[in-house]
Amino acid sequence: MSDLNIALIIAAVGIVGGVWALNWWQERSFRRKAEQAFEKPSQDVLLERKPKTAARASQDTPRLEPSLATQAPSPEPVLAAPAVETVTSARPDTVLDSAIDYIAELHPSEALNARSLQLAIEDAGKIGKPVRWMGLVEENGWMPVNPGSGANLTQLRVGLQLADRKGPVDDSQMLEFVRIMRQLGEDAGAVVDLPQRTPALTTAADLDAFCADVDVLIGLNIVSRDGTPFPATKIRSLCEAAGMSLGEDGLFHFQNDAGQTLFSLCNLGQESFSSATIRQMKVNAVTLLFDVPRVVGGAPVFDRVVVLARHLADSLDGELVDDNRRPLNEQGIGAIRRQLADIYRRMELRGIAPGSATALRLFA
Repeated sequence: MSDLNIALIIAAVGIVGGVWALNWWQERSFRRKAEQAFEKPSQDVLLERKPKTAARASQDTPRLEPSLATQAPSPEPVLAAPAVETVTSARPDTVLDSAIDYIAELHPSEALNARSLQLAIEDAGKIGKPVRWMGLVEENGWMPVNPGSGANLTQLRVGLQLADRKGPVDDSQMLEFVRIMRQLGEDAGAVVDLPQRTPALTTAADLDAFCADVDVLIGLNIVSRDGTPFPATKIRSLCEAAGMSLGEDGLFHFQNDAGQTLFSLCNLGQESFSSATIRQMKVNAVTLLFDVPRVVGGAPVFDRVVVLARHLADSLDGELVDDNRRPLNEQGIGAIRRQLADIYRRMELRGIAPGSATALRLFA
C-alpha cells in the first residue's frame, strides 16, 4: 500500500471521527437545553395560552396563586355541566349591545339585497376588531346578515366591538368603521345614524380597564413527588374518566352540554398532548386551568376543579403546588374563593355574567 493510500485512509478516518464527535456534541447540547427548559417551566407557559391585551403590554395577565386544603377527595370527581347562555332570540339586541358595541343604524329608502353588502363586510373585517351585522327581513325579523342568502333587508344595525383581549378600539379603527358605514349609506341611498365618537372611545377605554381587572387565569399545578415522570397514558385515562377530552390544541378540556369549556388541563412542559405521541409521552407536571370570566357556573365549578385536582394528584402520586412549587393549603384556596367572589360581584354590577355571550365576546 502506497504512502498516498495510507494518508487518504487516515484522512478519511479523521473526517468520520470529526463528524461523529460534532454530532455527539450537538445532540448533547440540545438535550441539555431541552431538559433545562422542561425542568424549569415558567409561569409564562401558562399565560401565553391566554393572550394579553395590547393596552396591557406592560402588565402580566393576573394569576391567582393557588393553594389547597387537606380535604377528602370526592369519590366521583366529574362535573355536572351547568347550562350556558345561548342566543335564542332574533332581536338585534341579542347580538349587539350598546354597552360593548359602537352601533351604526342604516335606514335605506328601499330594501337592500344582502349580496350588495359583501365588499363592505370584507372591509369591516380588516379593521382589527369584531364587527357584527344584523338585518331586518320583513318576513323573518332581525337576522345576522349573510351575503350569500340574497335576503332583502329593510334596516341594518352594524356593531363595532369596543374592546377585547387585544385592548380597546382606537380612534383610527373607529374612523375606518365610520368611513365604511357612510360609504355604504351613500352607495345604498340609506340614512346612517352613528353615535358620537368621543364618548364611545371613553367607554372603550373604561371597558378595557374593567376587563383587565377581572381577566384572571387560575392554575392548579400537579407535580411528581419524587421526580418520576407521569405516564401520559395514565393522565389521559384519568381525564377521560372525569369527562374531559383531548382537543386539537393539545389540552384536555371539560365542556358542558353547549360545548363551552369550563376548565382545561395542559402539560407544564414544552410538549403538548397529542394522540399520535401520547403512548410514549412522560410529563413532570400538569396544570388545571380555570379561565375566570369565561366560565359559567362560577365558584361552584372552581370548587369542583379543586376536588378534581386533588383526585389527579392522589391517583398520580403527585403533589399540588403553587407556581413556586410550594405545597398548596386551605388558606390559599380560601383567598382565591374570596377574590373570585369579588370578581363575580364586579362582573354582576357591570351586567356581564361569567360565561355569558357578552363575556365570551369580551374575553375571546
